[in-house]
Amino acid sequence: MSEENVKAEDQAVEKANVVRQMMDQWADGKLADAQDTFNGIMNDRADAMVADRKAEVAGSMFNNATPVVDIPEPTAGEVDINPEPEVQEEEEQNEDA
Repeated sequence: MSEENVKAEDQAVEKANVVRQMMDQWADGKLADAQDTFNGIMNDRADAMVADRKAEVAGSMFNNATPVVDIPEPTAGEVDINPEPEVQEEEEQNEDA
């Protein structure tokens, strides 16, 4: 077995052990502990997903490759940086005269 296969197998066993631990906590009525274990599992997965996405984005940015995800331009709620002055103020001054 290669070193990568051993590492992947160890990670799979470790994940399975954590799930077993959470299930044992459920069975023992330790629901708060089970929730903490579940939260840890989800945090680990989220961290791994963020790290993978960072690697994809960095690769596309620094290798001048095409972007992995096409981000659409905003279509609603756009803000004009240099808005024109409102016409209402001039109309109100004319009404007062």
